[in-house]
Amino acid sequence: MIRSVLFISIGVFGANPVFAQSAAERQLAADIRMLEQRNERIEGAVSELAQLAQGLSKQLAEQANAARKLSADQMVVLEETLTTVRVLREQVAETNQRLATILEKSTSSVDESKLFENARADYMAGNYELAVQGFAEYLKVSPQGRNAAMAGYYMGEAHRLNRKLDEALAAYDRLISAHPTSEQIPNARVRRGEVLNELGRIKEARAEYETVIKDSPNTDAATLAKQRLTALAR
Repeated sequence: MIRSVLFISIGVFGANPVFAQSAAERQLAADIRMLEQRNERIEGAVSELAQLAQGLSKQLAEQANAARKLSADQMVVLEETLTTVRVLREQVAETNQRLATILEKSTSSVDESKLFENARADYMAGNYELAVQGFAEYLKVSPQGRNAAMAGYYMGEAHRLNRKLDEALAAYDRLISAHPTSEQIPNARVRRGEVLNELGRIKEARAEYETVIKDSPNTDAATLAKQRLTALAR
């Protein structure tokens, strides 16, 4: 719009030779050139500002993308850290549980062993009532323990030696039922046969000895059972 006005003015004054050489015309022409130059500078500045704005917009977009990516990366790191912490806590809890179990078993094993040894000491000393109580306590705590079959056998023997024959039979029966594959079974059956013999149950006693000879032929118990059978035949 400014240039159009300027060009019109130049055309008007330039067409009149009377004013072509006047000082006013020269001044006007100079003013017009100055305005044109100023207008060019303004347009250049506007173009530069537009390019600068475009560049700034691009930078802002890139920074926003970088910020979003950084935020996403940080979330991934945080999640991985939380997962690691959870796994470590689970491992610590599992380790503590295992340690507690080991300690409990260790303490229990010591207590059980002490119970058995004390009861056996009473048995060896002839304190049969105390021995029976001790072996019963041991079997209550550890019915399938390492010495459970031996404890059952000693209980039967303590009753037998204390002349409590019915209780002895019951103890031998419990042993045979609870530990049928124990190496104590042949001895327990021989002792059971002896108790049956004392109770006058000869037929049952003989059957017990025969069972030992049949099931455990190469044992000391089988040899003793043969002797008992021979004695019954007399």
